[in-house]
Amino acid sequence: MYFDRANNYWVAAVSLGYKGGKRVRRKVTGRTKTEVKAKLRDLRRDLDKGVRPSATYTVNDALDDWLANGLNGRSDRTKELYRDTVKPLREPIGDVKLKELTAGDVQETLEALAGRLSTRSLQITRLCLERAIRHAEVRDPVGRNVDRPDQSACSDRFAAAF
Repeated sequence: MYFDRANNYWVAAVSLGYKGGKRVRRKVTGRTKTEVKAKLRDLRRDLDKGVRPSATYTVNDALDDWLANGLNGRSDRTKELYRDTVKPLREPIGDVKLKELTAGDVQETLEALAGRLSTRSLQITRLCLERAIRHAEVRDPVGRNVDRPDQSACSDRFAAAF
């Protein structure tokens, strides 16, 4: 851990070994040393679990990845249906980094969509989001699925709503 005077922030790095003859490192930065220590602790916890979360992986990235790679064996019509189904999610939470997505974000988005979509369409939309996040979990860009009530801090009302 060190202070970068040129950029006026603290930096900590973890070495992940070598790949292709080059050292692979993960860095975390912050305004205070305490903030960087907390980020470094979280990074080490994720690495110990075997998860290699991406700092820039967004909900849109997860949805795109799931639509491109997570629907193997499905018909083109089904893929098109799911592509249209997740469109309402892209504006409110699409740019949110997946590791910063909270159950509250998901709940607020689904409640806002409840006035525009039928109950069944809303259920399919939520399931598509859950599957996209689960797909990301398997591929390691995220460590937990905030959309699954059994693994998140969702309220009982949210879990019972669907």
